[in-house]
Amino acid sequence: MARLMISFVVGLSACAPGPRVVETQPDAEAVDVSVIEPVVFHFDRTIDASDAQVRWNPYGDNDRLPTRIEVDERSVTVFPLQEPWYGTRQEVVLTGVQSKQGTLMEPARARFRTAANPMLTYWTRSLDGAYTGNGIRCSVDDRRRPTACDEWINTGTGTDGLPGSEDDPVTLRREYTWSGDLATEALRFVREGDTLVPDGVTTWSYTDRDYVDVAEVWSRGPDRQLGTDDDDLVASHYSFDDLGFRTERRWGDPGADGVFSEEEVWVGVAYLVDPRGHNLGWTASEDPGPDEQYFTDDDVHYEGFVTEVDDDGFWLSGERLDPGEDQWVPSDDDVLQERYDYLYDESGFLVERIVPFSLSFGASRITWTRNPWGQTVRWTDHWVGGDFEWGTADDEILDYTARVYDSRGQRLRSTRFGAPGPDGEWYTDDDVVAEEWTFAP
Repeated sequence: MARLMISFVVGLSACAPGPRVVETQPDAEAVDVSVIEPVVFHFDRTIDASDAQVRWNPYGDNDRLPTRIEVDERSVTVFPLQEPWYGTRQEVVLTGVQSKQGTLMEPARARFRTAANPMLTYWTRSLDGAYTGNGIRCSVDDRRRPTACDEWINTGTGTDGLPGSEDDPVTLRREYTWSGDLATEALRFVREGDTLVPDGVTTWSYTDRDYVDVAEVWSRGPDRQLGTDDDDLVASHYSFDDLGFRTERRWGDPGADGVFSEEEVWVGVAYLVDPRGHNLGWTASEDPGPDEQYFTDDDVHYEGFVTEVDDDGFWLSGERLDPGEDQWVPSDDDVLQERYDYLYDESGFLVERIVPFSLSFGASRITWTRNPWGQTVRWTDHWVGGDFEWGTADDEILDYTARVYDSRGQRLRSTRFGAPGPDGEWYTDDDVVAEEWTFAP
């Protein structure tokens, strides 16, 4: 079993020191840690964890994972209530633990990397079950890092009726370069006649928390040669607060110097994060306002998404908003475009997302079925029907996706079913496959 290392600081004072972490499960600043493995802190004495608090921060992501804890006489076990991303660094911070005499422990931090689980193949099928010829196949190295992905787009399936065969020409290819566990470059090739030619390149750089701080997408310009002065550039530059959370994104063309002026920004996105590290949504602007500076009080917003969270970081609701006359989100005159309500089971896992209102597609909902570790084994898209009342005869299932895992929680395959089979019943063996994925466990 992979093990992770705890780093901690013990404060010195006139009183006796607080409890000390002596072991964790797993330990040793680990890589390849199972996403279903809880984090356990073991202490050198009997503890009082009635005021314990946990912050589970996935590196590279603004969302704090909600958690639950189990407390024993000398240990605290932390369970994530949302699945950590595969192949990413994680940080679990434990505070508020004290000795029976009331002496507090200094914060303890556990840092580790979850096991990678990249996609190997993706294929689509028509309602008669035949492969459409659309799909992706990726190769990975011995560290499960994708090295190249070939894509077929409307190519048909050749003479054998199977996608991705030798008689099916590749439409697009991406070749990846890595620095450790982080992808730094993806070179894109497209088919021209019988040849795949370089068409563009995407590059990424990162902060020490594995957040992308600069992403650049280069494409061939009028001379149709990649790597020349007329190449087109679209870039995203990100800013961060003192805690490492993403706060701003500038998207546009920064020009040859790679540094954005405000005139070169097409869209400015502000990420809303509260002092507890909870993701509260975002706002977007295409106009910096009279002061000609983005991320100031006179920005002209065109859209936003605002969430309500509880003290543990659970999303209770989310609203996609257009601004009213004040051209600012959020404010009292916003125009509601969509609302999302989130429901959880008694263990704290998300089991239902309801869209009671949407201007674009009406009421809908997604339901999740989970295994004992909280991983999704099936999620189903539902439509409310013409009467716009849930729980009536015209409610419909639109489709569902089923996922299979191995004993470590690694994905093996996912399958989306687009229609019931001849028996007319959903969730039976003859349901019609629409899309299928396989993964490198």
